Amino acid sequence: MKPGYRIFWIMLIVIASAAVASAQAVFSVEQISYVEYANAEKEFSCYNVIPADSIADNEIVSMVLKESQAKFERIDSVIRQEIYYVIEADGVGFNKQRLLYLPELKLYGFVIPDSPHEDSIWWFDSESGKYICSAACPTVINANGMYVSQIGYDCDWPLDLRFFRREGNDFYEFESYKSTQYNGEPLYCQAEESGLRTIFWHDNNTLYLKTIDHNRQESVYLKMLVVTTDRHYPSVSKAGYKPYKYDNGDDYVSDGRYRIVDSEGKIGYATQNNVVIIQPRFAFVFPFKDGRAKVTDSGHLEKVKGSDGEYHYWVSDNWYWIDKMGNRLEIDNETKR
Repeated sequence: MKPGYRIFWIMLIVIASAAVASAQAVFSVEQISYVEYANAEKEFSCYNVIPADSIADNEIVSMVLKESQAKFERIDSVIRQEIYYVIEADGVGFNKQRLLYLPELKLYGFVIPDSPHEDSIWWFDSESGKYICSAACPTVINANGMYVSQIGYDCDWPLDLRFFRREGNDFYEFESYKSTQYNGEPLYCQAEESGLRTIFWHDNNTLYLKTIDHNRQESVYLKMLVVTTDRHYPSVSKAGYKPYKYDNGDDYVSDGRYRIVDSEGKIGYATQNNVVIIQPRFAFVFPFKDGRAKVTDSGHLEKVKGSDGEYHYWVSDNWYWIDKMGNRLEIDNETKR
């Protein structure tokens, strides 16, 4: 596949920041059905990447193209020849056809191949034209500016994802996910036979992708929940919370979540890796199922008749549904579902 066909939805930023390098992520990965994948793809999350044909001519664009050409001329002659070989069909061409523009992040990117199986992007500030960094491809970007890259795209390369994000003036990698069970090559196809995207974000923190399961020797669909574990997502123990008690023991994990409770009895949720994903704030909550949970901010306990006070049930007039990040879901007749 030519680089020009990939660059409109792939990118990667690889500048490390010592101040934020401790950030990590938690992954919840599951194989899902084609139907679930197709339904999620209808509402995919996409960052605003301006394609080359829509980038306006201006002084900064001219500066970026000029500096890109100058950088290319400074590359070792042997490497330059390798680049020419990779893109022999369409030439290097220092023009807008190799540019990406991310207006919200104020970035222009010039895409240039490194080898037959990897590309780079030279990033420039879109206001000053100043060179920022060199980065590898590919990636998809969610609406919050989180970047993901599959490293390498030869036919036998494993699924090897790197996750990056921007905080202030820094771009940094905060986690990686690698599995030799799955193949990374399908991510480079813009669409599969059905027309669906082969990789996309949904709800800004859930990554969907199509890949090949080497164990089963067939194509599969994966759903990957990506939860950062920096200062916004502390561990259960560090936050001072405890597992919610259910059936004479700690709450069980359901749909990648279990319930936690604070010192005042408020209930929230943690991931199966003990990361607090939804702070305790609810009066009563049910376990997650199919990506949602029923919760309420108020209510009271009622005794189960005939149990001699041993069993209780929750009563509330204000039940509603939340997603796996704690956002309220607008569902018709939500208290009855």
